[in-house]
Amino acid sequence: MKKYTSLLLALIVSLFASGTAGAALYTWVGATADMSDANNWSPNDGPPFGDDTLFNNSATTKLSLNPNGFFNSNAITFSGATYSFASASIFDSISIGTGSGSLTLSSAASVNFSDQAINLNDAMSWSISGNSSLISAGAVDTSDKALNILYGVSETNTVRLNSIVFGSSGSIVVTNWGGTLGSYGGANNQLRFSVDPTAYLSKISFAGYAGSTAATQNMGSYYEVIAVPEPTTWALLAGSLTTVMILRRRRS
Repeated sequence: MKKYTSLLLALIVSLFASGTAGAALYTWVGATADMSDANNWSPNDGPPFGDDTLFNNSATTKLSLNPNGFFNSNAITFSGATYSFASASIFDSISIGTGSGSLTLSSAASVNFSDQAINLNDAMSWSISGNSSLISAGAVDTSDKALNILYGVSETNTVRLNSIVFGSSGSIVVTNWGGTLGSYGGANNQLRFSVDPTAYLSKISFAGYAGSTAATQNMGSYYEVIAVPEPTTWALLAGSLTTVMILRRRRS
């Protein structure tokens, strides 16, 4: 009896693993804006749950999409089109990741999430390339996970967020920022916030900018976050500048 029980358990585990190891791909067709309608997806045996989803330029409906509740996708890709989401009801949310989650924007994609909560279930990368733009007006919950915002090199890409819930160990790493330390408005790839992100700055870092920390400045309609030298570095630079000025005065 124990032998058959063990075999049955092994079979269940095997079936569960095979069912979750490779997520299916669903492409948004969008006859209407209802994301919960299986007929708006290809294949139309959805709606997808925990699967990979693709939103491209061939869909009929791209604006004011309605998650109509809880939308769960492992990896979401937007390619070459402008998409927007309708204002959320209290129950609307978008969950990304079921083991290998990611968010990808490419080919000048423009995506405007309304006030849906976005929940990250995995440590993941958001790949923003091809002069694309992402706006999220709702809260992003990292669930104590690391989020890598990976920009295309030497491009003009923008990520604009609202509030973020980091938890105790959540973080954001910006890769391929391309700006100059301490210089606002100089980077083609920009990280922006709709609200003052000062409280989050210790959770944000910039890959390739050793000895830097994050700083923010109100740019009028948004807050820009950039890399600046750490305070100790600023102090050294200020001290060096003072020394140079004193030496020049003595020589004159």
